[in-house]
Amino acid sequence: MSLQEKNVSYKDMLKNSFDEKMKSNKGAPASWCPLPWSHISIRNNGFYRVCCHSNVSEGEGILKDEKKKAFHVSSAHWSELMNSSKMKKIRKNMLQGKWSKECIRCQREYELGMKSRNIYERKNLATNIESLEDYPSYLKAKNKTKKDGSLSISDFPASFLDIRFGNLCNLKCIMCGPTESNKWYEDISFLDKQNYFYDSGIKNQLYKKGKVWKIKKDIYNWSENSHFWSQMEKHIKTIRRLYIVGGEPFLIKAHFDFLQKCIEESVSYKIELEYNSNVTQIPKRAWEIWKHFKLVKVLASVDGFGKINDFIRYPSKWSSIKKNLNRFNSIEAPFSVTFASSISVLNIWHFPFFLQKLMEWNFKRSDQNYTALVTSHPVHKPIYLNINILEDEFKEKLTKRFDIFNKKISEFNWSEKYGKSYGYVWKIKVKRVNQVLSHYKRYLYKISFSKEELKIQRKYFILYMDSLDKIRNTNWSEVLPELYVSTLSWRKL
Repeated sequence: MSLQEKNVSYKDMLKNSFDEKMKSNKGAPASWCPLPWSHISIRNNGFYRVCCHSNVSEGEGILKDEKKKAFHVSSAHWSELMNSSKMKKIRKNMLQGKWSKECIRCQREYELGMKSRNIYERKNLATNIESLEDYPSYLKAKNKTKKDGSLSISDFPASFLDIRFGNLCNLKCIMCGPTESNKWYEDISFLDKQNYFYDSGIKNQLYKKGKVWKIKKDIYNWSENSHFWSQMEKHIKTIRRLYIVGGEPFLIKAHFDFLQKCIEESVSYKIELEYNSNVTQIPKRAWEIWKHFKLVKVLASVDGFGKINDFIRYPSKWSSIKKNLNRFNSIEAPFSVTFASSISVLNIWHFPFFLQKLMEWNFKRSDQNYTALVTSHPVHKPIYLNINILEDEFKEKLTKRFDIFNKKISEFNWSEKYGKSYGYVWKIKVKRVNQVLSHYKRYLYKISFSKEELKIQRKYFILYMDSLDKIRNTNWSEVLPELYVSTLSWRKL
């Protein structure tokens, strides 16, 4: 049987059992999520955690052993971290309908009517796991989870992996930092006036060698660790979804070696790859390897069109991004593409325009699981980039801007101007874009900060943006004039 025939028959099998799997979640409380039963998540520094969304919580969701030592890729076995005290407690809470503190991000987004990660994953895993028996449903979780919250990894094999491969990156996005990108080393030393930074309580010393800034003990350089890859190979038969991030994932050579191993083990056609990438650089070998997988979902980390994105995701070049996206759109391979946008004070004003441009682009390889090509999320941290710190007057202007845009796209004849809509039909696309903007209108007022906290965050925002201009020779007042004017009073704080 050819790879194409395998993929077709495998997808049919998944499709036929989808409804059955979703029914097995009937009665699940809002707080329930299948991830604590089926999912392995790794931070950039090699520490295991609950999931990527737990990063905004106190303790960053890091999993620890009985001696309070963080589980690390260099030594931990997946069976022991899945039954760590934190994971057991979270599972117990979920089955009792309680939100754990590690789940605060999903709780906030769910209560605003957004598609929170826990709700999304119920459906997503149902599209990736073959049988009802293997699917980590609510019913199965209730029946096979022990009273103390522990589980057997044979009952709940690792099917979904979320891996942040270190901090090797070619960009230094404004909302990131040295834990996500090694390109940030020089900038952080200038901003903080000190040659070190902390990550998970670990002090990381920086030094300059020639013109390049480095880290003395590189805790992020673990992508070729032999123990980690032995764990990956041990569970290679049960993996159905790989979510690969960085740094910049397309720069990580070791993961392509593992993908080649999946091809050789004849399991690649069962695996869905998902990347969160800035899509500025793509190695040649990737295009050939990707053809052998069930699906390759590319979440393009793009926060605006043209100069807006190049400023936020510095020093990206829109021309390179557009060229690579067009290749994804045309090359013969199982691709789907959407835009993963981080919504902060920097781009909230331009968000409607960005959505309009994406609709006009009418991307052929759009992923129908997402709204008009976009899976957006509000920036929770750092707080000085959270849209909740904006002035009420500016929030009112944003609300009016969103309402005008909603009316405009609702009345526009999209099919007449742009023909067939790829992904959702135009009517549904318009409806869902309007829903997204409505969610952000509510989120503008979701978090209440004290006057003192607002003062601190607003002052630091001005210092931060002005300092980055000096380091990078940029000018945020020219790129983001509406935001600049709305924050002029912050300079007097």
